[in-house]
This record gives sequence, structure tokens and C-alpha cells, in this order.
Amino acid sequence: MLTRIDRIQVATPDIAGTAARWERLLGAEHDGDDVVAALGARRARYRFADGWVEFLAPDGAGPVADALARRGGAHLFAAGAASGDVDELVLRFVERGHKVAVEGGQAFLDPEATGGHGLRLVVSADAQLPPVGAADFFYEVTNLVRDADGVAAQYADAFGLHPTAFVPIKSSAYGYGGS
Repeated sequence: MLTRIDRIQVATPDIAGTAARWERLLGAEHDGDDVVAALGARRARYRFADGWVEFLAPDGAGPVADALARRGGAHLFAAGAASGDVDELVLRFVERGHKVAVEGGQAFLDPEATGGHGLRLVVSADAQLPPVGAADFFYEVTNLVRDADGVAAQYADAFGLHPTAFVPIKSSAYGYGGS
């Protein structure tokens, strides 16, 4: 159901300042602005690698304003994944009793919908795009949890992924292991 990691969303009180650093340091390219009512946010979309970086600033009450109040400054708000069929994925979550916000062809899954392990995810239709900037592609989503194998199995079930989609990873420098 999910085909690849294709974007990140960054919550920031200052879209212009945060995006300017991505442009200058990494070669991200501005591709448009809009509003995401489901997140209570203004959004600036930038092409980066083979996907997107979406900068989000509060546009009233909502998850982005809550995240900035809780964590402050610019920070990772959500990981993004591509799907060959966003509607089918949404149906999978709705059938399991989760409320999923859908807007502009994207599905916004809060951490509770993805299993309560802290992973906020935005799912978009898969589109193969040429790389832009200093990276060729998004490689992984790191979600630090106590039971990495158990949570990976839950994610595989929730998203309809084959267990072989998960690759073992270990970092002695940072003291974690998982997949």
C-alpha cells in the first residue's frame, strides 16, 4: 500500500526563514503555497530529493499550532509516504475505526491512527519525480520506540506492508537498533 518515503513536513513559526535555509543549504526549490485546513496550517511546498519538503505554519487552531506550542521552533511534524492508491489506504484505516483527514488528495494520519507510537504520517499519491537539490531520494523514517520489532510488525499490518519491506538498522554511536 505504501510505495516509498516521499516527503517530510516541518512545523515552523517562520516559513520564509526556515525554507530559505533549505534553499541555501540543500538546494530545495519552491513549488507553491496553499492552506491545509485539516492541519490548521499555511503550507509552502518545496521540491527536494525525489519528493517534497512541506513547511507548515499555524493558520489558526489545529495540530500544527499545537505542535509548535508543545515543541517550539522549526521541527519535524510528519513523515510522508507515497501510495499507489491513497483512497484504498484511507479505507483500510477507516475500517479499523480510525478517523482520517483527507484533503487535496492527501491523507493525514495522526499518531493515534498509526498505532500510538508517535508516528504522524501524510500519505500522497505516488509520483516519480527527478531529484532536486543535494539529495537523490528520501531513505527512511526513523521512529524511536522501545519495542522496534513489535512496532514494525504493527506498521506492516496497519499499512499492508510485507515484512521484507523493513531493513534492519543498528547504530552503536546512538545506541539503538531496529528496522
